[in-house]
Amino acid sequence: MSLSLDGRVAVITGAASGIGLSMSHRFAGKGMRLALSDVEPAALAKAAKALRETGAEVLEIVTDVSDAAQMDTLASRVRDEMGPAHVVCLNAGVSGGGGPLETLTTEDWSWGIGVNLWGVIHGLRVFLAEMKERDAGHVVITSSIAGLISSPQAGPYHATKHAVASIAEVLFRELHEAGSKVTSHCLCPGLVSTNFPSGDRNRPEGLQNPGADAIPAEAIEAIHKAVQEVFDRGTTSDHVADCVLAALQDNRFWIYTDEVHPAAIAARHRAIEDAAPPPTSFGALDGY
Repeated sequence: MSLSLDGRVAVITGAASGIGLSMSHRFAGKGMRLALSDVEPAALAKAAKALRETGAEVLEIVTDVSDAAQMDTLASRVRDEMGPAHVVCLNAGVSGGGGPLETLTTEDWSWGIGVNLWGVIHGLRVFLAEMKERDAGHVVITSSIAGLISSPQAGPYHATKHAVASIAEVLFRELHEAGSKVTSHCLCPGLVSTNFPSGDRNRPEGLQNPGADAIPAEAIEAIHKAVQEVFDRGTTSDHVADCVLAALQDNRFWIYTDEVHPAAIAARHRAIEDAAPPPTSFGALDGY
């Protein structure tokens, strides 16, 4: 049976760039009406303008997903100005701090948890009940391969992505037990060539690390460039969006984007089943 999305409403957080922007274009191509949310006003306006030029109906709403009140506003504006949401993509994400666990600050953890975890929690709180009442729709939660395996130097990212993968599974179970026609999907991309490594451009002033101003701008730029070169080895955000559409068509829960990580996932699960220590031979960047 073909997936009918024409005229229905898609809500995408983190929609101004990367995976969120590609999903927005794919949904527009299916005739969906778009409610785009992002914390970057200029980038969001640019994305909305480009989508309108394709003929899409677009509502743009600047939103910090970590803020409960702003997420309340997002949901009420979508409901009042576009109608009920049919596809909700809780996609906004940041890296959080990087480095050994003992070097991470409260600010690092607060930033990562606020966007990656609370953004999903708030999204479910403001959209899910109405979807269940209508007994229709799809919830796509963006986790990561980092939500299925664990690598050094990225504690906040792995922790929050494991958490939202678990939330997606809990949602799947609850919908199944309720006999609901709403479907839950967990998107677990591998490496994707986006501007994600420069996400600290949106890090709130109150969550900057103490002493961050003392780091020379050239050093920060060099780090960003090196990390970006790694990410550019990954797949495209358009491919990820294609994977999402296929999963909605098939009502498939897990959404993978490449074939790089099955061995790493299997090794972790075997270790759990065998009560063995976690494997140390695999990482989220292996295979690129």
